[in-house]
Amino acid sequence: MELYNNFNRTEEKKKVLLTEDDINRLSQYAGQISKMFAEVKKDKPLERLLLAAGMAGHACHLAVKHNRERFEIVGYDDGRKFYFGDALNFYLLENKYSVYYMLMGYYDRQMAGSGGIGPDMREILAENIKNISNTDYRISGKYDPKDIYKEVTECWNGIYDNMTGKWCKNPDEWPVLFGIVLQLTLFRISAPPEELVKKALECLMYISKMDEDSLNTGKPASLAEEIQKAVKEGDVEKAGNELIYRFFDSANNIIPLDEAQQKFLKEGIDTAREFFKENEIPITLSSDSNEMSKTMEFKISIAGEVTTVWFKVCMKPLLFSIVFFIPYKANPLKINQVCTEICKMNFGRPTGSFHIDPSDGQILNISSFPCYNGMSKDNLIMLFIHNMKIVAANMSKFKEFSE
Repeated sequence: MELYNNFNRTEEKKKVLLTEDDINRLSQYAGQISKMFAEVKKDKPLERLLLAAGMAGHACHLAVKHNRERFEIVGYDDGRKFYFGDALNFYLLENKYSVYYMLMGYYDRQMAGSGGIGPDMREILAENIKNISNTDYRISGKYDPKDIYKEVTECWNGIYDNMTGKWCKNPDEWPVLFGIVLQLTLFRISAPPEELVKKALECLMYISKMDEDSLNTGKPASLAEEIQKAVKEGDVEKAGNELIYRFFDSANNIIPLDEAQQKFLKEGIDTAREFFKENEIPITLSSDSNEMSKTMEFKISIAGEVTTVWFKVCMKPLLFSIVFFIPYKANPLKINQVCTEICKMNFGRPTGSFHIDPSDGQILNISSFPCYNGMSKDNLIMLFIHNMKIVAANMSKFKEFSE
């Protein structure tokens, strides 16, 4: 099976480590998925194209999410949120295995010798942003993005265990697999190539920005309206505090906290923010109402390696956790050996421990302390520095685990 590609359209910002054997392997699997789509939507070529494009966009979104890379989140007054950012663009547009490259590989093949240069990406990107802000927008002028997103997520969940998760070595391969699926799908549809590429880009760009909270189009709750009003009046601190120190349910109603929880939440967040400010560390803060937790994420260099760290304030029970995400994932063929080594690393440690997720080889260092008597800055700093030193001391060993 031949894969058409074009490797000189832009510079890579980072590497997706794929060999020729990897591409051949993914191409064979992509052929099976593309054939399945053709059978399911035999007489509906446009729906087949949108499903393949939507799956490619969703694969890019999930790769960023699974790798814990950064999104730039844009919220709208109706409660919808959409996800942008360089990490997402990398999988969509900016590496030699991106979905865009697969589309241009198809286009170049179909237009060989005609001198065509393909759709204008700047125009498509600008149109994409305008479409997202329009609640009446329909993909290809016909399909509600929410319906396509629901079909895509159902399909993803339906085939993940037996196909995607089984065939791909890591999340970086998800966009590659479904980029090839999209390419093969287009080859099976008879229509002008530029028209098909535009329709594919329109769909995959939109769906790549979506998550479950992109579907909420209900009227904002009164508190949300008050926050927006405070922002418009210039009282950003008031608006920010409403969001930072509170939890909200799916209807944007405040989840009540008892006195001890309220005290700990404010102490925990303020103590961490003071630490970040003193050390000039930029952070992102996220809230999980289901887990009743606030997570402050940042990146630092440990032993010369960029490492993601979480400071996590948990309400049930009152617990403060520090999580280091080791920048090397264990080779799945070495899981037993790695588990043995991790047990040795953990032996005798008074605080913190290393953990491994056997599903993807992600290694974590997790340390926590209860805060029933209040939050202590000294405890935070001591725990952070102690565990950072242990991570640094073992960084070279972690690298060996990934080889």
